[in-house]
Order: sequence, then C-alpha cells, then structure tokens
Amino acid sequence: MYKLFCLLFFVGLSQVAVSQSLEELTNALSSEPERVHDSIYYELTKMTRGSDPDKALEYIKKVFNLSIKHNHPVFTENACYGLQYFYVQRGAYDSAHRYDILGLEYARKNQSFKREVIFNNNIGLYFQANDYYDSALSSYFKSLEVAETHDLVKDQAISLNNIGTIYTYLLNNAEAIKYFLQSVEIIQKNDILDLLDITYLNLGVAYLELSEYEAAKDVFRKNLELCNQIDCAPGMINKINFNLGYCSFVQKRYQESLIYINEALNGAQEMEDLQIVAECNYILADIAITENRLNVAYSHLMEAELYATNSDDKKLKKNIFELLSNYYELTGEYNKSIEYSKKFSAIKDSLFNEKMANNIRNILLDAKQREAQAIIQQKDLELKRTQTISLLVGIVAFLFIIIIVLLIRVRIQNKRVKVKLQSEILAKTRDLRKRNVDLAKSHRDYDHLIYRTSHDIRGPLSTLIGLTNLAKIEIKGGASPVQMEEYLDNIEGTAKGLTTTLSKLLQVDKVRNQDVQPEEIHLETFIKTALKQFKKLPFYSEIKVSIHIQPEAENVFLDKYFLDIILEKILENSFNYFSEPENESKIEIKVMRHQDKVKIVILDNGTGIDQNVQDKVFDLFFVAAENHGTGLGLYLAQLAAERMNGKIVLERNANPTVFSIYLPIEILKNNLASPLTPITILSTP
Repeated sequence: MYKLFCLLFFVGLSQVAVSQSLEELTNALSSEPERVHDSIYYELTKMTRGSDPDKALEYIKKVFNLSIKHNHPVFTENACYGLQYFYVQRGAYDSAHRYDILGLEYARKNQSFKREVIFNNNIGLYFQANDYYDSALSSYFKSLEVAETHDLVKDQAISLNNIGTIYTYLLNNAEAIKYFLQSVEIIQKNDILDLLDITYLNLGVAYLELSEYEAAKDVFRKNLELCNQIDCAPGMINKINFNLGYCSFVQKRYQESLIYINEALNGAQEMEDLQIVAECNYILADIAITENRLNVAYSHLMEAELYATNSDDKKLKKNIFELLSNYYELTGEYNKSIEYSKKFSAIKDSLFNEKMANNIRNILLDAKQREAQAIIQQKDLELKRTQTISLLVGIVAFLFIIIIVLLIRVRIQNKRVKVKLQSEILAKTRDLRKRNVDLAKSHRDYDHLIYRTSHDIRGPLSTLIGLTNLAKIEIKGGASPVQMEEYLDNIEGTAKGLTTTLSKLLQVDKVRNQDVQPEEIHLETFIKTALKQFKKLPFYSEIKVSIHIQPEAENVFLDKYFLDIILEKILENSFNYFSEPENESKIEIKVMRHQDKVKIVILDNGTGIDQNVQDKVFDLFFVAAENHGTGLGLYLAQLAAERMNGKIVLERNANPTVFSIYLPIEILKNNLASPLTPITILSTP
C-alpha cells in the first residue's frame, strides 16, 4: 500500500537498432568472434523478452557470463539489470537482490548514474519488503544523493517518496510528510503525473497517522480527482476509498466509514486484491465490535485472518491479531484471547529491534555529516578550525547516542516485563485489568518523558548548530582568536546544559531499573543525614525541624538509595514551598509502626497545595507552581516507594500539608516490584 514498484527493466537499455531477425542474430554467433557474443545475446534477449521469457532469461545469463569473461563492464551492468528484472517476475526476490547489488557496483564503475539510482532504489525496496528499514533508508538516501548530484528530477521524486515511506513505517510521520511534500513539489513542477497518485496516497496516510484527519481526507480526495484525469496505479481507487473510510472510522463517523469501506471492498474483490479485502474486513469487524454486533465482527475477522495467516504484511497481521485478542476477551474466551495476544506481541517485537535502531541512527548521522562536509568544502576552511568544529559535532553526537542507548535499554526491559505479565495472566485473570492499567500509565509516562527529553535536547542542539554556523561566517570574515574563543565558550555552555538534561534522564532510568538492595537502616540517623543537604539554604534557620520516632520503628530493612530519593524529594518540596506565616514555620517528621509497615509522616505549614491539583502532584512533569521544580520530584519519590512495595499519600493539602510514606518494615527480594517500562502498542490503518 505504501510501496513504489521497480521501474521497467528495458526502458532505455540500449541505443543499438534491433531490426535484425532472430535468425540473423543466431547466425552471427557462428560467424562473429566470441568477444562480441555478449552484445549479440543481449539483442536476442530484447527480441524474446515478451514472446519467450524463459529463452530471454537463458540469453541474458550468457550475456552476464561472456561480459565477465571478456571484461565488458557495460554489458555486465546491463546483464545484472536484466537478470534482476526476470527474477522479480518469477518471485525469486533474493536472486534479484544479488544482481541488484552486483549491478550497482558496475553502474558506479561505468558512471551510469541513472542505473545507480535505480539499483539503489531496488535494493531499498528489497530491504523494505523484508522489514529491514535501516538498510532500506540507507539505500534510498544514497539514491537521492546521486539523483540530486546529477539533476535526475524524476528519480529525486521517487527517492524522496521512498524515504518518506520508511519514516511512515518508523512512525515518524512528521518527517515522512516533509519528504512526501518535497516529492509532490518536484512532480508538479516537472509534470511527472505518473508518480503523483502514489505520492498523494502516502502523504494522506502520513497525515492520517498524525490524526490530522481532515488534511488526510483533502489529500485523498485530490487523489480521486487525479485518478479521474489519468490512469492511476492498479487498485489505487480501492486504496483511496479504504483510507477515506478509515479516516471516518477513527472520527467515529461509522455510517460514512461503511460507505467508503464497502466500496473499497467491492472493488478489491473484483480485482482479487486480497490485502485490501483483509484491511476492509478488519475495519468492518472493528466497527461491528464498537456497535456490539459480535457475530458480524466474528465473520469479518475470520475473513481478515484468512488473508493475514498467509501474508507477509506484518503490520496488518499485528492489527488483526490484536483485534482478535480483544474480540475473544469480550466474548469471555480468555485462552484464545491470550493466544492472539501472544501472536500480536511476537510480530510487534519483530518490527523493531536494538540493532535496527542503532543502524537508523547511524544512517541519519551519516546524512547529516555528508551535508556538513559539503558545506565545509564550499567554505574552504582551514584544517585546524574544521577539526575543532567536527569535534564539537562529535561531542553532541556522542551525547545523543548515549540517550538513544538508554531508550533502547528501556525497550529491552519492556520485553522482560511483558513475558512476566503473560505468565501471570494464565494464573490469575482478575489481575489482568490492574496490570493493564499500570502498563497504560507507565506508557503515558514514557511517552511524556520522551517528548520532554526530545524538547529539552532539540533546543540546545539548534543552538549548537546556530553557533557553529555563526562561527563559520566569522571565520570566513577573518575572526580573531578571542571571538572564536567566545563562540567555543557558548558552545561549551550549551553542551553542559545537554549534560544536565541527560543527568535527569539517568536518574529516572536508575529509579525505574536499578535492582532493589535492602539493608538495615537506622531511621533517625538516616533522616538527619538527609536533612544536612538543606542546611545551606538561607532560610533554614527560620524553620523549626523536629523528628519524632517510635522505638519499635527505629530500624528497618530497606534500600538506602530509594529511601534517600523519597526523603530528599518530599523534604525538598517542604523547603521550596516555605512561607512566612504569623506563627513559627516548622517541618515535623514522625515515624511510627503501622500494622506491618513503617509510616513516615512529613508535615509542614508552608504555602500548601491547591486542592484542585492535589490529585496530580505525583504525575510525571506536573508542576504545581511556576517558580519551583521540574515536575520530576514527587513522581520519582512515588516511583521509588512503589519499587519497595510502598506508597506515598498526600493526606492533607494545606494548613498543614501532610505527606504520609508507607513502606514495609522489611522487604524481601522475592516480593519486590520489578522494574517497569512501558509497552509500546502501535496502531496503524
């Protein structure tokens, strides 16, 4: 649905006339020396490719062997081009891929730029079809670079569209839209209408993925108008109707959706387009489930599953298996629900992995480095200054890599938690709902964390790039060492800011993932130590701090690091919201035994917390007041408490403000809460 197909093989293959008859060419094989036989077999290939493909394949193989033997690189390139075409026609994609790789090598040697672009695109299509998105993206970028260098506008449009397609698969639809729009601009400017329908389709899908439904519909309707003017790709109208139906479905306009989906289904059945048939049945089943017509939903799901079972489309399989799991859960058939949940998870986990993420990062960095090198060459900067700028870029890239590795580590932890959850589902069905709620919250926190971290990093990175560009301009203008030192100082300051952001992320990661190490703690000593860090505050002496500990609660067996996080963040909250009331300011810490737990109460008569937001104080990045905090403190404290099977409760929001910390007197390792990371659920049309 998102792919561009390989270009036709024999377009522009040769400038030699082909008026000779088969008989004349066959006779020439006997009369001419062997060193020119590759050219004769090449002409025979072109003359038989339509009437006798098997014979044509036999001829092109001889072209390949003879051109290798007699060192005719141009005919070797032509032979590779022809062999990949014939093998694609026979469904032998691995064999076609081998000749694409070899043909690319000869195209570069022969400086055949058009062929180089096509071979790169074919290689990208092969990797894309096999879900190796990192390798596909690399091939498409290489194709784009050659096309831009040699002003091959149609190939630029194809490569831009293919790059956007990969970003769609990687769920970076904002980036995908950028490349699709560039492709549309080139197509319209150069009147290449035979590519416009596919690019419009992909652009609409990207808008749809970003939930910009009206923008998506506008593009799809333009595509319908286009198909009324030109001959669109086979099945294009069915795909457009399906996507219009999907837009209406997610907007909960079910009757409108049914009109488009049924029209797409009828058209796809006539064309025997099984993928669109399966996708339509998937949407119809989802609508039926929403309207509680479970018998109708089951019928459509069976139709969709029939195709998905034999299909290589992993995204479609994943969506169908997920919906089947939900269906069987609604009907109370939990064993089947679990079975399809496992199938869904297995496919989801196979779509993305750590190696692919690293490769994609490296490919994007390579693309940026190529752009930087081109700018450096144009400016003809001195070597020493160029090395300085490269070093700074390397530092930024190194920090970026560290953050990516941390995020990948979170995903790996996610897989372990998932296995554990599935085993517990088999033993206790009721526990499923609670764990689903916990996972959903963790997923939201994870997405929020990624968003904020990306936002906090994007600004400094833009600053670094801006400073670097300004430095280049100053260098060209003969800047003094003092001026350059000022730019370097600014860049160093920005890099330190990035380090601070990284430190925050590391602390969140550590609390989420570090193993709990319980040890004996004397609470009075521990609390006094925790208070020392606040004595440097200018107003510390104005606050009366008191500690009251019941003898039976003096010693506990907890994790020191997590307990320190809890006390630090809650006390920090008390000190930060210090006020000057009429009576003496105070902070009271009370420790007591509460059933089988220790209860630590921290009370202060500060400014308090607005009762309208008191339910949100433990949420990630929630800040109750503009002048204090990053929104991580109380979230980290609650997370640390949960890791030790405890909890923190805001008992009272003001006059006084009271936080109660409930922790076990002694935690046992086999009963600890496991590190929990969110499970990412991908939902695509």
